[in-house]
Amino acid sequence: MLLPRGHLSCFGRSSHFLKSPLASEQIEVSGDYTHEGGCPDFGAPKEIMSRSKTYFRITPILVVLGVLLLAFPALAQQKKALLLFKSSEESSAAVSRLAVNVEPVLKQLGFTTAYHDVDQGLPPAVDADLIATWYNSAKIADPEAYVDWMKAQISSGKKVLILGNFGAHTTDGKTWMTNESLNRFFYPFGLKYGAAYTGDPAILSITKQELPAKQPVPVNYYLLFESVNPANTVYLEVQRSDLANSKSALVVRTPYGGMAQELYVNNLDLPAFIKQVVSTKKQAASADKRLLGLYKSSENVNERTNFLARFVAPILYDLGYELDYYDLDQGLPADSKMSRYVGVISWFTTPEVAKAADYINWLAAQNDAGRRAVILGNFGAFAEDIPSKAGDVRRFLQSPEYNRFFYPFGLEFRAAWTPEKKSVQVVKKDESVVTWLEPGHVGHYYWIRSVHPDNKQFLTVNRTDLQDGESAVVVATPHGGLALESYVLGTDPDTKQPRMHIDLKKFLSASLTLQPTSKVSLTPDVSELKSKPALPPLPKPQIGGNGVYPPDVTPESRKILGFYQSSHNQDGSTNPTALAAQLILEHLGFVMVYVDLDKDPLPSMEEMKSFRGIVLWLTDPQVPNAREFDSWLIQNLEEGRKLALMMDYEIREADTFSLVNPQKLYGAMGLHYDPLGNAPLVARGRGQGTVRRTIAQNRKVLSKKDEWLGFEREINWDDKDLKTSWDLVRSVIAENRVGLTVGTAQGASDVLVQTPRGAVCLGHFAQFDKGEDPIKLNESAQREGAKKAQAEIPAVNEWRIDPYLFFADAFDIEGLGRPDFTTLNGSRIYYSHIDGDAFGGISLIDRSSLNGEMMFKRVLRDLGLPISISYVTLDVEKRLDDKYSRELAVAQEIFELPKVEPACHTFSHPFNWIKGDLGLDDSKPGEYVLIRKNIDLEKEVVHAVDFIDKLCPPDKRCRILLWSGKCNPPAKAIELVRDLGIINMNGGESFVDEAHPLLGGIAPLIGEVDGEIQFHVSAAGDFHYTNSWTGPYDGMKDLPAYLERTDRPRRLRCMNVD
Repeated sequence: MLLPRGHLSCFGRSSHFLKSPLASEQIEVSGDYTHEGGCPDFGAPKEIMSRSKTYFRITPILVVLGVLLLAFPALAQQKKALLLFKSSEESSAAVSRLAVNVEPVLKQLGFTTAYHDVDQGLPPAVDADLIATWYNSAKIADPEAYVDWMKAQISSGKKVLILGNFGAHTTDGKTWMTNESLNRFFYPFGLKYGAAYTGDPAILSITKQELPAKQPVPVNYYLLFESVNPANTVYLEVQRSDLANSKSALVVRTPYGGMAQELYVNNLDLPAFIKQVVSTKKQAASADKRLLGLYKSSENVNERTNFLARFVAPILYDLGYELDYYDLDQGLPADSKMSRYVGVISWFTTPEVAKAADYINWLAAQNDAGRRAVILGNFGAFAEDIPSKAGDVRRFLQSPEYNRFFYPFGLEFRAAWTPEKKSVQVVKKDESVVTWLEPGHVGHYYWIRSVHPDNKQFLTVNRTDLQDGESAVVVATPHGGLALESYVLGTDPDTKQPRMHIDLKKFLSASLTLQPTSKVSLTPDVSELKSKPALPPLPKPQIGGNGVYPPDVTPESRKILGFYQSSHNQDGSTNPTALAAQLILEHLGFVMVYVDLDKDPLPSMEEMKSFRGIVLWLTDPQVPNAREFDSWLIQNLEEGRKLALMMDYEIREADTFSLVNPQKLYGAMGLHYDPLGNAPLVARGRGQGTVRRTIAQNRKVLSKKDEWLGFEREINWDDKDLKTSWDLVRSVIAENRVGLTVGTAQGASDVLVQTPRGAVCLGHFAQFDKGEDPIKLNESAQREGAKKAQAEIPAVNEWRIDPYLFFADAFDIEGLGRPDFTTLNGSRIYYSHIDGDAFGGISLIDRSSLNGEMMFKRVLRDLGLPISISYVTLDVEKRLDDKYSRELAVAQEIFELPKVEPACHTFSHPFNWIKGDLGLDDSKPGEYVLIRKNIDLEKEVVHAVDFIDKLCPPDKRCRILLWSGKCNPPAKAIELVRDLGIINMNGGESFVDEAHPLLGGIAPLIGEVDGEIQFHVSAAGDFHYTNSWTGPYDGMKDLPAYLERTDRPRRLRCMNVD
């Protein structure tokens, strides 16, 4: 680069070497060339210059410069200008239009100047206050890069002066830059470029002209530059008569510089124009109005071509915002980077991004930091690809994940997308914002609930097939805004060009400025919930009650003793008495108490004083200490306690298998047992732990009382269970009443007898024994058999005798008052409860709401009946989040309903309380081995009830725990519930319908577990009526039939809806 002779540069690189200024040659300067501007021409002392190469001594120069800076303080404040030219148009900077016409003006204004040839590339770094250009041609090597570079200059605070052609419309004169690309610079500059070139003076006219622009003659050049910044000053405005809205600012000053197009520079007072441009204070975007625009390069866009750059950036500049761009596919922006921005804005077209969950948490953090977020188009983070050995696996995020951002933002995203566009209708539209929305444009739907009271909903749509499904698809919140997908941009059917559905300027303005007027907090106070202290236990209920009788009152004993045999996997709920007789005895006013005949000591006679009688119904005649047991039974009879003997009395010693002589017991009951006559009936040997009996021959009924028989099944000698023999016993006292006498080849036997000491029903005459095992409730993860989980439906036996008459006579209830647990004040008792198994699942009705929400909206909110509502607390606890906890909100909302009693359905819903639940063996990672894991009773009961208490409003607390799974809690679990002072219930689901009409389908009211009482429900629930949720799904419609059958002819159960 060449410097005119006789001038010394005050600025530039320190590596200059100069020849004598007296020489005729030009002085060569390495590096960037800079004129002196206002620097005085102090020349060069001859004594230190010669034609030979002479090096300056640094120290004297520094001294001189210091003196000059002190003498001329303006030097320290001088401004700098970078003048751009094209060597393809002008041979050198020295002869350029800028050097001749602009540089002198800038010198007078106190600028120093430097030149750069843009044909050699863009300047790598710019130390200047003003960029000035004056080109003839529109060609440049990389117009896209040039536009971005120019935009960066005004973004960094520099002014730009454009004279002549902008100089960056094309690379080759064939392919031209789009308006959108050029407007990446022009819009922030204050103009909107629209092309529309013409040189026809016949259609051009001046609409405005003022100095320093002069009247051009002729008017024969036009490009559309719409003035969009209200702070602009237009000096020359030209319009086309054949084009609407065509006023073009061809000579204009903006807050970011100025422009005089092409030939209109020749009709311009250039010094005055330049002075106005450089003297006008720049209105740069303030630090609190810079946004970060997010795009994805995976969507085949870049910083220049993304939708934000094309459609949004100009409007943001209009609103005074700077916009930077960031490729989200490169990872999340660092916190240090975000400190520069007041918000983020995105416009994505695809739903997936790497580490989508991390992006959502990042957005939530921006919200926490007070930065706004504006979401246009697709949210862009509904799915993420997870690498695996088999390739990437796409994971769609769940509502709790993306609502960590949306809910504090003021919205709740419920998904519920539908392909049925006809079901989507506009509910509300603000036409000042939603300016173009034809019926065919409506159809895109996601359920986006507006949850902040200060939100401004500009467009709300609804699904006609979805209850409460109003969706805010274009909305501003106090934290930003959202405009969903197709409601932002469409294609104009007339012009085939993109057209906005919404007034972006109004939408963005509201989204970036809306302030809350309501003091609301949308985030759950999880820490407060967790910090609530545990409530003290309620008074502990006592088994048998806490009542005290007056001294002159002797209560009637209502307890009946029964037995189970643990050697046959029986307990207090699964022995023959519990399965068949307990229901009847409860209806008659009695309470069953069970003893394990294989392990427990027999109650003492003192303890037996509180019992009215005994039911003896054994599966296996082998009894430990059988003779002692025989004596114990006879002693009870002698002391006045009644005995209901079911099946033959043939107890044997468990260790020796020797038969205890039944004569004494039968005799105590007023019956005669002939050892010789009964001997041929029994085979002498063991058979599967019991006694083999001979097959009875020539069976027939000799006499019967019809009213005692045929309750559910008549005597049918073809029944398999009646083909075996029974004890030959005859009634021998007058007080006995014989209900059935049968005969065989061996002789006659009174098999159904009521006696003063109770009653007997020998053989299998009481019930038809189908010999079937109950269908077990299978675990879905059970390896054996690979059966589906299904309801437990016992193979119910049919009563041949009338059990009500039999047990009423056996225990002599004549004149005995009976407590009725089914009726209060003459009306049938109703109660209802919901086990919380599926509370947190997604409803199949709208495939978006929680099941709990659907129950709240469709049932509980308007239900006028009392109901106990329980939750599996893990369903709520695992979703506790300081940003969004949908389950928590719904759970608390339900508990606040006046008719709702809070209940607990355990912590994790154990399936098998005794054996433990199936789970992966943690000691063998990667092997996927199923093992039984013990149930943590403290966690499942005490912790779970405490958490339910924390969910309750101040005036409520948990009053009942509802057992889960097989409802087979151990005694310790029941004791823990009782220690809390609350009730336990569940299990023993009853069912009676046309397919299962038998009395045995009704379970007992209570189950006795090692001295603890488990309260059963009064009716089966949905698991039974929907056939284990395999269908029919409307099976609960059969419940009324059950309620009818358990009300007449006898009221056996309360009305219970489970």
